[in-house]
Amino acid sequence: MVVAIEARKQMSDHKIPPVADRFARPDWPQNAWYAAAWDVEVKRALLARTIAGRRIVLYRRTDGKVASLEDACWHRLLPLSHGR
Repeated sequence: MVVAIEARKQMSDHKIPPVADRFARPDWPQNAWYAAAWDVEVKRALLARTIAGRRIVLYRRTDGKVASLEDACWHRLLPLSHGR
């Protein structure tokens, strides 16, 4: 029991370095598949995600198929995900 408590104390003293919340584009392979969302998460409303450093929105079309766009409105230079 004393050994387990000592081992647990040593593990809690160990500092884990923080992981960057965003990576530069060269850090991500661009010719790969990435999971963006579960099928039940994607509704008719826009669902914003950042995948491999790229901002996208996912939504479900009227025929039920999932579609994605770059999260950028070129008319107002704002993210699509901030719209209605």
